[in-house]
Amino acid sequence: MMTDNRERWKANFAVDFVAVKNLTISPTFKYQDDYYGLNPANQLGLTDSRSWSGGIDATYIFQPGTSIMLGYMREYYTLLAYNINATTNNSVPGPLNEQTNDRTVVDTFTAVGRLAAIPDKLDLMLGYTASRGVDRTNLNLVSGVAPAGGQFPDVSTWFQRLDASAEYRFDRSVTAQLGAKGELKAKLHYAWERNSVANWANDPLAPFTSAVSTTAIWLAGNDPNYNVHLLTASLAYKW
Repeated sequence: MMTDNRERWKANFAVDFVAVKNLTISPTFKYQDDYYGLNPANQLGLTDSRSWSGGIDATYIFQPGTSIMLGYMREYYTLLAYNINATTNNSVPGPLNEQTNDRTVVDTFTAVGRLAAIPDKLDLMLGYTASRGVDRTNLNLVSGVAPAGGQFPDVSTWFQRLDASAEYRFDRSVTAQLGAKGELKAKLHYAWERNSVANWANDPLAPFTSAVSTTAIWLAGNDPNYNVHLLTASLAYKW
């Protein structure tokens, strides 16, 4: 039902151009509108979904294998849905339906540096991503006034990730001594990732409250915040 009579408009734009020698600028833009055209008199659910994103990356190459990239992206999402409040299970859509408008804005910053410490032998990489998202839900009553208790508080997300790696290519003489003719690489990778969510609906809830509590969350039903360190090492052979 959610795709019946859907009208979709979609546009994508991306281009790379060399601003000055060794500097490449890459702007991007995307737009999408999904319109379902529900009748609020007798239908409930999502009636319109729109989104767009725009960003720009700049990459400067100092020399082969050594570069730096800086990027920024903004994403915008908005949803409009018809809904109804009820205290029984036999309520039906009607002229007293309400509207819920949900809007999300995400800003993401990225930086990546690459260094050929030993040309054609040792490559180093360091990257960082920071993303901030804010979700706002507005309830529009049939009367046109805001709810007596006010609108829902915003839900925010703060995401960060750091990557660092070192890749070493062995001389082909090493593989030749082993009786092979391919290429041998060793890589060490470290990543740190942190996610923090502030959600008014989940923050007051206690995961291990008593069985009689109506606010209990069981089986790790809510765990939006984490802080992870990851270290990996690999050895690859290509022929």
